[in-house]
Amino acid sequence: MRYRHKLIDGIVVITINENEFFSMESNEIVETIKAKIDKGNRAFILDLHEVRYLNSTNINLLIAVLTVVRNNEGELVLTSISEKVKNLLIITKLNSIFHVKDSVDESIEFLKAYRKVETNQS
Repeated sequence: MRYRHKLIDGIVVITINENEFFSMESNEIVETIKAKIDKGNRAFILDLHEVRYLNSTNINLLIAVLTVVRNNEGELVLTSISEKVKNLLIITKLNSIFHVKDSVDESIEFLKAYRKVETNQS
């Protein structure tokens, strides 16, 4: 299995397997996310705790996922990333466009608060 996904408090949590991440087609996960969006989901977490590093293809995949989510008025959080991945996000300045949290639980709390703020501003 390339990745697993589950729904927690209305938030889609996708856990990606490191070995499969490097061979994953971007449209595979994007299609999964689009299907979840079609069902009304707008909050997503990519749990990368099994991923130790990223290549340019993986970075493009993350950007594609973020684009799909945000173009559909949703939000995405990257969670449980390794130090190497965190440093790469900093070096490439992608840490300024992605929300990054230390754990799935912290990400869930962030997204719950984020959705409340958006609801109150509407």
